[in-house]
Amino acid sequence: MSDSMIEILRFPVSDRSGEYEMSVRLLQKFGELTPYLDKKKIAELWQLSSQHEVLFSDHTDGKVEPFLDVLFHPRSIWYEFFRLDSEEPVGVAYVSRVIPYYDADAHVSFWDGIASGRQPVVWQMMDHVFEEFRLQRMSAAIPVYQSGTIRFVKKLGFKEEGEKREAVVRNGEWFSQALFGITRSELEEVMTDG
Repeated sequence: MSDSMIEILRFPVSDRSGEYEMSVRLLQKFGELTPYLDKKKIAELWQLSSQHEVLFSDHTDGKVEPFLDVLFHPRSIWYEFFRLDSEEPVGVAYVSRVIPYYDADAHVSFWDGIASGRQPVVWQMMDHVFEEFRLQRMSAAIPVYQSGTIRFVKKLGFKEEGEKREAVVRNGEWFSQALFGITRSELEEVMTDG
């Protein structure tokens, strides 16, 4: 483990690829970069993200500038999911629009396409964020064409709260975003039952 890397947690995972440990590592917090988020790591994150067309809209269109704007945004926190057995990053989570004691927007992406089975490590990461910022709730807005992500956030315990109509344009077509939320007590309940 690098001295420049800040590990938030380490957690055992069991998914369709096997059993292993996953490290959740801090990349940046409110625009303050960790030494771990160097030029090489930024290039790696961009390369992995840009392979997944579903992460982009016609607005972002696979361009690096919007990605960097989000990565360095001063009101966000970025984490990396790092698989320890294969020593590779498998995804990221970022929390934006953090309003301590109230709410934050959650975003999770696994580049290897495996989400099911990883709920416990995501719950632990969410619990860390809830605790650090004394949040009452967390929100998520997901384009309706991302059906796998919608299934995953429901498995995490998020409840559907509504819809933001014509919020994302992709391939010239406008799509709604499904709006989800989870409260502190709901997270505690799902972590206990999960």
